Amino acid sequence: YADQWRCAGVSVPIFSLRSSKSRGCGEFSDLKPLADWCVDAGLKIIQLLPINDTTATGTFKDSYPYNAISVMALHPNYVSVDEVFAYYNKIVPSIERETGLFINDLNFVDYTRTNEWKLKNLRILFADNFKKIMSDKRFKEYIEKNAWWVKDYAAFSVLRDKFGTACFHNWEEGSVYSPMLVETMFNKKSSYYKKALFYIFLQFHLEIQLCDAIEYIHCKNIALKGDLPIGVNPNSVDAWVAPELFNFGLQAGAPPDFFSRDGQNWGFPTYKWEVMAQDGFAWWTKRLGRMQQFFDLFRIDHILGFFRIWAIPRPFKSGLMGIFSPALPYSAMELSSIGLNTDLEMFTLPVVSSDFIERQINIYADKAKNEIFNNIGNGLYKLKKEFFSPTAVAEWIRVNVSPEHKDATTNGFNEILHEVLFINIVAGEYHPRIMLTETERFQLLPNNEKEIFSKIYEDFFFHRHNQYWKEVAIRNLEGMLKECDMLVCGEDLGMIPSSVPTVMKRLQILALELQRMPKLNWERYGNCSCYQYDSVCATSSHDISSIRGWWEENEAETQWYHNNILNHDGKAPKAASGDIVAQVLNIHMQSPSILCINPIQDYAGIVDNMPHLLPFEERINEPANPNHYWRYRIPFKLDELVTKYPELHIKVRDIVTKSKR
Repeated sequence: YADQWRCAGVSVPIFSLRSSKSRGCGEFSDLKPLADWCVDAGLKIIQLLPINDTTATGTFKDSYPYNAISVMALHPNYVSVDEVFAYYNKIVPSIERETGLFINDLNFVDYTRTNEWKLKNLRILFADNFKKIMSDKRFKEYIEKNAWWVKDYAAFSVLRDKFGTACFHNWEEGSVYSPMLVETMFNKKSSYYKKALFYIFLQFHLEIQLCDAIEYIHCKNIALKGDLPIGVNPNSVDAWVAPELFNFGLQAGAPPDFFSRDGQNWGFPTYKWEVMAQDGFAWWTKRLGRMQQFFDLFRIDHILGFFRIWAIPRPFKSGLMGIFSPALPYSAMELSSIGLNTDLEMFTLPVVSSDFIERQINIYADKAKNEIFNNIGNGLYKLKKEFFSPTAVAEWIRVNVSPEHKDATTNGFNEILHEVLFINIVAGEYHPRIMLTETERFQLLPNNEKEIFSKIYEDFFFHRHNQYWKEVAIRNLEGMLKECDMLVCGEDLGMIPSSVPTVMKRLQILALELQRMPKLNWERYGNCSCYQYDSVCATSSHDISSIRGWWEENEAETQWYHNNILNHDGKAPKAASGDIVAQVLNIHMQSPSILCINPIQDYAGIVDNMPHLLPFEERINEPANPNHYWRYRIPFKLDELVTKYPELHIKVRDIVTKSKR
């Protein structure tokens, strides 16, 4: 592979960037000093997290970049207020400038404060210069060119603001999308007119600033890599305008894994792929066409979702109650043919022992046994069908449980609700529950039924769908990518069907390699020297700790890695020094992967005397926490990086050069 073209890059969310000119969070303009540093460091790619608008609640929850309210609109937080003012030959008032400087110097992103400050100042500018803005030929051309999506986005944003929620089902007007309603909002006599135009004004300047940064990046011979989220917010412009494309009764997520016992519930509706296919995947081709305006290559978040998504039926929250969608569930006849001739409801409703109930809900166990369970003998109780729902259980708890016991009782009931072996959403269709062999329900089975369920589980999760999902993925991915000219990379981590590598190779989609998440079951860590050429390797990702953070999480793992991967004798140091981080980076840079794109935290980690957050603070996301605050920000200014800390780009360039990237 030494003679094959390979290059290196850096990954960082826009919001994590920091410069002397940014305010509160990273901005599109900050890509310019980042590009300057990349040139000096020998890096050729800048990889970002999603940059779409996520403004749904007006709280820190909107910091989650994978929860877009529009797959077309850019996030207002990434605009430079100073540059918008300068566009109209104005200057930000001094008192507001002081506030902007203050929030820019905070250690972390204060999402809501930053958002409020930017919108406040831009609303004032917009109101004071309305006639000048509306006479701007460039602005008029932008509206005309982007009217097909930006008017819907602006109308949605205005109605969200008016009713204080992005949940359009709760709006007093416009709860059902109407093109006529949107058009009336842009009538000059409408009370919504200026409010709607403000949101187009925001998008206009965001696009100007992003395109300006991209032009600068390209002049430096650096490529920009984007990120395509697997889902959209159920309360989004897209769901409002085209509800027929989504399954709102299912929530997209991920099955349980090493990092999350309960799996993940992202809250996104799943896609109706059959409906999308009917118009040639128009929604996807428009979405990718928009991305192609800005990016040279992109990452498909959770590419497994294009084969099958992990779908959690509402109102359940835990990923333990999910099913694959699409899937090939068992029928009653098929289950009978393999030996399950009993009443299948015994497997689709929780059946638990008296002891299990008492362990889970303690002092309320007897009352629950009498009111919401049926005693089926032998010390076993079956939950009544009408209570097989978190909503029904929550109501019983509200009526019967004292406030001080509410949380513990709710958690206990959740454990009970998960005690099923089949998930039965559609009559006659039976999906084996993930990790069913770890339930008490499984332990209660006679040996012959344990054997049957073990075989069913093995078949369903590892064999049954291979060809089916291959066909589904080819249809979906070929359909959506048919007009795409960007290089495509896939995040293919997790419970990977055997057909995934085949489909990705067929469609020339690069795989992702993370050493800490090996794809071979027998490997403790991935072998970087054996990665395939058509892959992207990385030391860390936004979903896991930085090298410095990981090094301090588990002493036993660190010791093993120190001895067996870094090949050092003796006891591993408690903290990862710059030399250790450099060794880990070097192992990855030497891999055959065509691209090696590492987080900016890991590059910065090779220089000990640079500003650093605490190692555990360098982690961007905790996937198991649905309320995680995405607020990581680099602790140094990019426009000072080359002059203040030259050791960093010199060391990075040395590693890149020696790896022949």
